[in-house]
Amino acid sequence: MFKQVLKYDLRHLYKFLLPLYLIALLVAIVARACCLFENSFLDIVLGSVLGGIGLGCAIAALTNNIVRCWTYFRNNLYGDQGYLTNTLPLTKSVIYTAKFLTAIITILSSFLLLVVAIIIIYGPLENFSQIWSLLDDFSIMLETSSAGVCFILVSSILLEVFCVIEIGFFGIILGQRAQNTQVLRAVIYGAIAFFALQAVFVALAFLVALFNPAVMSIFNGNKEGSLGALKTFFFLGNMFYLLVIIGLGFANAKILNRGIDLE
Repeated sequence: MFKQVLKYDLRHLYKFLLPLYLIALLVAIVARACCLFENSFLDIVLGSVLGGIGLGCAIAALTNNIVRCWTYFRNNLYGDQGYLTNTLPLTKSVIYTAKFLTAIITILSSFLLLVVAIIIIYGPLENFSQIWSLLDDFSIMLETSSAGVCFILVSSILLEVFCVIEIGFFGIILGQRAQNTQVLRAVIYGAIAFFALQAVFVALAFLVALFNPAVMSIFNGNKEGSLGALKTFFFLGNMFYLLVIIGLGFANAKILNRGIDLE
């Protein structure tokens, strides 16, 4: 039953996302084709314009993906679809897990689309030599490989996005427990939770800095020391967001288990 719910959720979201993916890829391919006519109107003007549009479409697909996860979560649990969802022989924890796993899968595919669109528009890979050089510089600072730098940056971005999605779910769950202005309350609760977590992270980082002079350099503005502390800071951030994701997941599921009031 869990697999069926997951397939249904994925099918629903991809029905919205796939057209956006297709548009972004088509525009990126046409932009790349225009660049084949070097120093022509197609290359200088049309290729540049379409390249920007293609990149914008890929970014829009990712941002719309996040918003769609929230709207689908609310509609499927509390809207008209909720009458069917809440009659399934599954616990609220399992239903929530399916929703969050759906968000992870679709976000990963949208992020991959963005990377592919960038490669198509600005490829071949030799054109990214400045980026490779920058990664090499960062790898020296962080005392790791270029692949390690990519992993650190990508994992940091994705963990923050997944955390934001769960914060949105948290705001929706709390907002729906009110008698009115549920959407407004969801936004307010989500915003409060987001900024509160940022404050907790800064406080945690400062606490670590009291025992780690390298991390303290980030707070006191010592550039030489702050470069050496980046690896520790990224690691701390990733662990923090990972724990928040796990904690919010349990908290959201527990609140859902108390009952759902359909609209």
